[in-house]
Amino acid sequence: MLTRPIIVLTLFTAMIIGLSFWLVNTYQSRTHQNDYVSWEMTKDGTYAVREGEALDCPEPLILTTPVDITKLAGILYPGQVRGPEFKVHGAFRFKEGFAHDSVVRVPFDAYVKRGHHFISNGEDQYAFEFQSPCGIAYHFGHLRVLSPKFAEIIANLPPPDENSQYASLLKPIKVTIGEVVATEVGYANDLNVFVDWGVRDLRQKNSVTLRSEWSQFSDQLDQYAICWLDYIPPDDSETLRALHSTGDHEWGNKSDFCSYPDNR
Repeated sequence: MLTRPIIVLTLFTAMIIGLSFWLVNTYQSRTHQNDYVSWEMTKDGTYAVREGEALDCPEPLILTTPVDITKLAGILYPGQVRGPEFKVHGAFRFKEGFAHDSVVRVPFDAYVKRGHHFISNGEDQYAFEFQSPCGIAYHFGHLRVLSPKFAEIIANLPPPDENSQYASLLKPIKVTIGEVVATEVGYANDLNVFVDWGVRDLRQKNSVTLRSEWSQFSDQLDQYAICWLDYIPPDDSETLRALHSTGDHEWGNKSDFCSYPDNR
């Protein structure tokens, strides 16, 4: 006599449990989707959120150093003249012997927004642009061997040609601190092992003015670029500043972005 009520109760309980799982999964999915924020430049030259809701950046802002600094021979400073141009990005140069062990990792939770596959010096090279929900953007350039996740991203972008440029992803891809971006960087043919790294804070302009010696490059100044040496862990920053600068011998560690006692 009690069989039917028990069956009905069991089915009702299963439905409640199933509904609960569906609600939890739906909430998690929406939370993940709503985490994406798109910062875009407006007509007046400032950046504003075009999609999503901006999150607060951690204070103080600290980026994880994206490479193993014990393998480095030197750095290039962001915010200095190199050759015929003012460069807003810097770079890490690896010691001899690390051509096949030059891992680059994600330094700050973000979304991959654009990728670039190009040929340089006869070798495949890759670059990516990242943007975090709180307005910190960064890019890596001259990556050579990608991790499987990033190789898949490139596989879905246009193939390289002499006019290849950055291409936007159809759907930005989330990455988290510590994920491997690439395992080898730079050029294998001449053992020039380096990776470019540039960081920008889209929340406000940097108020930088170029020194008089570089005034002719004022049109190349990015007013949102910042010095990543000022935002990585202090011990790493001190170690890197003590390394040999691999930039132009005339300017060395001179930078209009980085705080340094003799920068002016």
